[in-house]
Amino acid sequence: MQQTGTTVTISTGSVEGQEENGLRIFRGIPFAEPPTGNLRFRPTVPAAPWDGTLPADDFGPPCPQTALGPEFLAGDFARPSNEDCLTLNVWAHDDGQQRPVMVFIYGGGFVSGDSAWPLYEATDLAINADVTVVSINYRLGVLGYLATEELAEESGIDSAGNYGLHDQIEALRWVQTNIRAFGGDPDNVTVFGESAGAISVCAILGAPSADDLFHKAIIESGIGGPVNTPSIMEGGAALMEELGCDDAFDPLRCLRTLPLEDLEGATKILSIFSGDLAELTAVSPHVDGTLIPEQPLLRLSQPGADKPLIVGSNEDEGILFAGAAVVVTRAGFERAVEDMTGATSSTAEAVVDLYSRLDYPLASDAWLAFLGELSFICPGVSAAREAAGGAPAYAYHFTRSPLLTRAIGVAHGIELFYVFSSFDEIPLVTTPPDRRVEQTMQRAWGSFAHTGTPDLAETWPAYSATSPAFAILDDPVDIVTEIRGGRCDDLRRLGLVP
Repeated sequence: MQQTGTTVTISTGSVEGQEENGLRIFRGIPFAEPPTGNLRFRPTVPAAPWDGTLPADDFGPPCPQTALGPEFLAGDFARPSNEDCLTLNVWAHDDGQQRPVMVFIYGGGFVSGDSAWPLYEATDLAINADVTVVSINYRLGVLGYLATEELAEESGIDSAGNYGLHDQIEALRWVQTNIRAFGGDPDNVTVFGESAGAISVCAILGAPSADDLFHKAIIESGIGGPVNTPSIMEGGAALMEELGCDDAFDPLRCLRTLPLEDLEGATKILSIFSGDLAELTAVSPHVDGTLIPEQPLLRLSQPGADKPLIVGSNEDEGILFAGAAVVVTRAGFERAVEDMTGATSSTAEAVVDLYSRLDYPLASDAWLAFLGELSFICPGVSAAREAAGGAPAYAYHFTRSPLLTRAIGVAHGIELFYVFSSFDEIPLVTTPPDRRVEQTMQRAWGSFAHTGTPDLAETWPAYSATSPAFAILDDPVDIVTEIRGGRCDDLRRLGLVP
C-alpha cells in the first residue's frame, strides 16, 4: 500500500481524497459490502476490491434511521439515508510520519446518527491533538440490532443481532489493515464514542474478537449494560409481529424483502427521543454468548479488555431525557422511580430521600438529577472502579456549557463541541473560557491517544478503589475525590446501578 498526494492505495483499491487545511481528508470509503438483500440482518462482510480509483471526496449516506436527535446537537442538517451506508472517513497528515489513530463512534440511541454531522468535523482535533482521526457509520435501529429466534437458528452459532456492533468491529479491522497508508499507526489506536457510541465502546471492550484491534478507549457519557439474550429476543418477537413477519411462511425472507420504510416505521416505536427508555433494549447491543460472551463491565480488568481508559459524564445528563416521565411532586418522583427501575416502594422512597429538598427544592430538578445519575454518571463511576484493577482508568466530570445552551445546563453530548472544536461548524456563542476548555479537552484526549496518560494543567491521577479521583473538566480544571455528593455509592447499594 502506497500513498501519493491525495491518492492512497489500500487493500481494496485506490482512493482519492482532498487536501484541506493542511490535511488529506478522505470521505466515504467503503469498509464493508452493502448490508442489503441477503446480507440484511447478517454480520458484516468486508468490502470487495474495486477497479480504478474511488473518489473519496464526499461522505457516504447515513444508515437508515428514525430521527437526527436533538436539534442543538444535529444542527440544521439532514441527508437522505441508504442501506448501503457502511463507510468511514479519515483525517490524515501529509508529512510521512506515523501518528496515533483515534476512531470515533457516534451516538444517537442506536436509532440515529451520522458520521457526517458537522458536530463531528475532525479537522481541528486531528491538527491540535496531532493524530489521525477515523469516523465510521454503522447500522442502526431494527437493521442494526434486531435479534430473533429465527435469525439465531440461521446463524448456526445460536447468535443474532448486534449487527451494528459487528460493523464497528469490522471498521477497526479495516484500520488495522489500511491505516498505515494514511500515516496512522495501527499499533496505537484509541477508540472513543459518546452516548450510544460510548456504550458501543464498552461493548467492544467486552468482545474478545476485538481485543487486538485497538489499544485504548474513551467512554463519554454511556456505559449501559448490554441486555441478555432472553430480553432482546422478547423485543425481537414483538418487532416481528409489528412487521407482520411473525407468521410468514419464511420469516427471514419476509424480513429481507420488506420495504425499507416498513423497517424504519418499526424502529420509530423504539426511539430514545420519545422518552421510553425501557423499549430501547430491542435495538441495542446484547450479550449473545459469542460476540459478547458476558457483561462488558465484568471484563474491564481482565486480559484483552485491560486497556487504558478515560470514562466520564456531564453535569446535567438527565435534561435531554426529561420526557421519560413528568415529575412535579416528591410522590410523583417516587412513582417514577418504581416505574422506570422496577424498584420496590421502600427502595424508591430511599432514592427520593437521597435528593434533599435543600439541594433540590423542586421535585422536577431532583428527578432530572436522578435520571442523569442512574443512566450515565453513576455507571461511568462503576466502569472506572471495575477497570481500576487493571490498566490505568481516568474518571472525569464535565461541567462547562456554551453561553447559548447554558440555560439547559451541561447537557448530554455538549462536551463534543469542545472535543471536536465544533463551534464554527454549529455556531454557538463562545467566550474565552470556552476556548480554553476546548484546548483542555483536545490536549487531554490527544495526549491520552499518544501515551495512554491524559495531560492536563493539573495532574490527573488514575482512579482507584482506595483513592478515587475525578478530573472536573472546566475552566479551570480541578481534581476531586467525589462527585454528586457520593450518591453513586448509595444508588449502587440500593442495587440500581452496577
